[in-house]
Amino acid sequence: MKPSGAPPTAVTKPLLRVTQGSSSDDPEHASRDLNTPSRVSSLRVERTLRLLAGFGALRRDQLESFLLSDATLTSGSRRVVTHRTLGELRERGLIQEVALPGRPSRASRGYALTEAGHRLYAARDAAYPRRRIRPAPSVVLLDHAAALAEIAIAFRDAALAARDIALLWECDWEAVARIGSTAAIPDAFVTLERGGWLARAFVEADRSTEWYSAFGNKVRRYVELYRADAWRAALATWPLVLTVTTSDAHARSLARVAERV
Repeated sequence: MKPSGAPPTAVTKPLLRVTQGSSSDDPEHASRDLNTPSRVSSLRVERTLRLLAGFGALRRDQLESFLLSDATLTSGSRRVVTHRTLGELRERGLIQEVALPGRPSRASRGYALTEAGHRLYAARDAAYPRRRIRPAPSVVLLDHAAALAEIAIAFRDAALAARDIALLWECDWEAVARIGSTAAIPDAFVTLERGGWLARAFVEADRSTEWYSAFGNKVRRYVELYRADAWRAALATWPLVLTVTTSDAHARSLARVAERV
């Protein structure tokens, strides 16, 4: 952590923002016209596209949490609003329902952008990676996306509970835009500010599914990024590299791999 005279700012519009005591969307990022009349809030429709582009896929309950965390609605009303928003986007062919690994129940199915949805979002965000434009994400990517969203929700909820923490959560391409290098591409980049002190971290979501050698290569890419010095123009100090995994035992195993790099 380091002293800071101003709250964290993003070089692009952050995927998730918490100002002290409240979660907030960015109204100027919303489009009032998505080419066809809408039965639901255009801001909410645009926000849903943004979230699905940023995370890759979300469960219905995760999307509801992001969209309506500040809304004074009953749980039933929140579900109705979320289903209407999803229905609107499905009718337009912009999102698809996908099966998440290990979740056979329909209630736990996820949602991802269709190829048309990717292209529509890419037209609004010049930094959006063209590699993400695909008909459907793989099973591995779906599982990883849901896990990353859980980490983001945990950060947001902790910041809201503290009431004196400002938080920015930026997705992978936003992190690349910030640091100006693709030597290492994190899953996300989080900035926390509290009482004039600032902390930043590259976030990696680990589902205990990749080989230790792959994790070691990832650590080496971070070392290469650090040595290249491109990040210094945007960040005064090197951020933490925070890997969130499935168990304490696996975390210790990954730590041993990192120590050997």
